[in-house]
Amino acid sequence: GTDEPYRMFTSLAEYRLRLRTDNADRRLTPVAIELGCAEPERRERFEAKLHDYQRGEQLLRELRHDGKTLYDWLRTPQFEWARVLELQPGLADFDPEAMATLEIDARYAGYMDREDAEVARMNELESFVLPHGLRYTGIEPLRKEAREKLAKVAPRTLGQAARIPGIGPGDLTVLRVYLKSARGVTS
Repeated sequence: GTDEPYRMFTSLAEYRLRLRTDNADRRLTPVAIELGCAEPERRERFEAKLHDYQRGEQLLRELRHDGKTLYDWLRTPQFEWARVLELQPGLADFDPEAMATLEIDARYAGYMDREDAEVARMNELESFVLPHGLRYTGIEPLRKEAREKLAKVAPRTLGQAARIPGIGPGDLTVLRVYLKSARGVTS
């Protein structure tokens, strides 16, 4: 592990599937609008593009081909956007950037679903508070390295413990089971 703020690089960010150049406007323009930094023309362009994206997604989720929605077909590598346009030519009139983002989102949907599940799991870890003054050295099922690092850092939550270099998923599981049994809670 490292103690440097290496997550500032997109390639090293934990949940980077949504950190793409094609959707930067969708992620950041609402913030600019809220802060009053977006010019009216920018806001109008953004809202038109977002409308096309949402309408395009709705069509892809409604229209079926051979028993599957076009959105589901796009999730398969062999199904090209050109085929979507053959089946639904009206999509060619939508904003091309919005449709490119929609295609990428559809292709990555399964991966993003798994990423969302991981985010939910991490949020759950953040809400699992560790007792103040916990003696990690006395938790025998933990690996020695984990006991030492946890004792040194003294994290307040399992989420903080998960971010300690050298603490793995197995260590977190051992710690959670140990604490639940110590609290008299069944897992």
